[in-house]
Formats: sequence, structure tokens, C-alpha cells
Amino acid sequence: PPRSTLFPYTTLFRSIERQPFLLNSVLLRQNISNVHEWHKRVALYQERGDAAQVVATYTEALTSVDAAAADGKLHSLWVAFAKWYEAQAQLDTARDILQRATAAPYHAVDELVTVHCEAAELELRHGEPQRALDLIKNAIANARPASLARGGGAASLAAKRLNRSVRLWNMYVDLEESVGTFESTCAAYDEMMRVKVATPQTVLNYTEYLQTHKHWEKSFQVFERAVAAFSFPFARDIWASYLTQFVQRYGGR
Repeated sequence: PPRSTLFPYTTLFRSIERQPFLLNSVLLRQNISNVHEWHKRVALYQERGDAAQVVATYTEALTSVDAAAADGKLHSLWVAFAKWYEAQAQLDTARDILQRATAAPYHAVDELVTVHCEAAELELRHGEPQRALDLIKNAIANARPASLARGGGAASLAAKRLNRSVRLWNMYVDLEESVGTFESTCAAYDEMMRVKVATPQTVLNYTEYLQTHKHWEKSFQVFERAVAAFSFPFARDIWASYLTQFVQRYGGR
């Protein structure tokens, strides 16, 4: 057919192709802090293979979304951006993004915890367990009250609560068991109990670790501290394990 007769069809196809972008733009104009729609916009550019627009969209999203009014998890944009660079084999850039993400304001402390954990998991995926341990250890150390006494704003408020995150502490002691020394692992467990973020499962993990290394007396000392710190019904599993292992070790002596 003549070229002129194809023009309406070409225009129609282009309009259909642009429709998801147009709809996405309308929704973002309605709510610039809609995290889900920013993810959708990135996906549309990824389908096109437009790397420049992927970077531009993530950058625009992270400067546009208001953490206090965000519809969705703000941290997910930072994490997805870092993983995109990781997939491009640009590890240093991915690290830099996650480092910047730790200073961003978040509505909930769990978002900040997730960012720190993602940064450590990035290092683990690339064979850097010591680097992962250092990241988590520093995150906990910097979250202590003395380190944040002069802080302010949403980012500081989330960071002040970081020291109470059981998830972050559990990752810390797991990494110490894998990478650290016996002494540093015990110090991590002891500090977790001192600041009162240890759970009954933490106690059982600690005593099992001690007994694996033949430190029976120290494991019983930990049991003693734990049964004094936890009330029923939380202490039930600790008592059951303590009494069973004590009898197994000493019998009727």
C-alpha cells in the first residue's frame, strides 16, 4: 500500500507503545511518592533496554519521594538501584548507593535495617565475608546512643533505634561465628545480652556454640544469666535445655 496509507497505523502503534508510560506519568503526577509506580517506570525502561533512562529514573525517584508520605517502602528503590548496578558488574557503584542509602530518612527502622543487611549480603555474594562483618559491626557501633547524641531528623531517629534490631544483631553474631574468632563471637553474644536484645533462641544458639568449643562451664554461666533475665513462658525452653544438658554433663555428681 502507499506510504501515506500506513501513517495512521504507525501513529496508532506508537500510541499503544507509549500508553504504559503515559498512564505511569499520570499516576506519578497524582502521587510523586508512589514507590510502586517508580518501580513500574524503571521496569518499562528495562524492557526497552534503555540503561540511561533506568539510571535517570532511579535518580529522579530517590530525590522525589517523600519518606514520610511514601506509598511503599522507600528503601526498596535504593536496594533495587544497587542490585541493578551489581547486575552490570559495577560493584563499587552498587556499594556507594547502599552507603548513601544508610543516610536516607526512613519512616520505619526496619527499612534502615534492611539496607544494612543488603549491603552485607552484597559482600557475601562476592566472597567478602570480612567486609560484610565490618559493615554490620560498624552499623551497630554507630547506632549506640553515644554516637548519636547530637543527631537529629528522621534519619537519626531511625538510626537511634538500629541498636535494638534483633535482626541486625543476629546477622552480626552469625557473621562473627563464620569469620571472627571465638573471643570476638562470645563478645558479640555477651553484648547482645547486655543491651537486652537477646531472645531465648539467641541464648540457645550461644550455649550450643560454647559447648561445640568445649566451654561447658561458660555455657552454664550463660544459662544462669538467661534464666534470671527471662520470665515464664519465655524461659521455658532455656530451662529445659539447661537442665537436660547439666544432667548429661554431670549426672548425679
